[in-house]
Amino acid sequence: MRLVKDTSGNFAIILALTIVPVVLLAGLGIDYARMADRKARMQAAADNAIFAAARQATTFRDFKRLAKEQVEANLPGMEVSVKATIGIRTVGLALDTVYETAFMGLAGASEVEIGVEAELANTSLRANNTAPPAAGDVDRQLRQLEQMRTRAKREIDALPPRIQEPLRRDLDRQFTRIANQIRETGESGEMYLRK
Repeated sequence: MRLVKDTSGNFAIILALTIVPVVLLAGLGIDYARMADRKARMQAAADNAIFAAARQATTFRDFKRLAKEQVEANLPGMEVSVKATIGIRTVGLALDTVYETAFMGLAGASEVEIGVEAELANTSLRANNTAPPAAGDVDRQLRQLEQMRTRAKREIDALPPRIQEPLRRDLDRQFTRIANQIRETGESGEMYLRK
């Protein structure tokens, strides 16, 4: 009867049984916080890279190169794969990396893939798929150029306010240059749109 009433060893047994799950949960929290931090840094780098590359690039090849350089500069020491895409109305950037977990490996997940994406409205002048105007028809070319400018401004207006002004300035500068070239030569502006 004395052994049935003796409960002094229960605390040690309960502690031994619960310490492993408690430590594992704390470790999962640490791994999750690190993954969330890495994902946030990757998203910021992707957003920065897509804006910088889109503003400076003259070709899609330049866009890919500039975006990769920006990502590498913003995420030093992190091994990240960079994939650039271009559509009719958008350009995109996808970043992927593998995070090696410190504690989740105890639960069977030693690596976790992390990926982020950034997309930007393609405000390049080649975004519309209309054929270039016939050479020599300067007035018609200038009207079409102004229509393209209006569409591009609408696309810019859909972007966050803090980046609208630099894009508007670039747009106005490009359109002025192209319109002057058309007036001077009477040639189609399509060949000058991304110089």
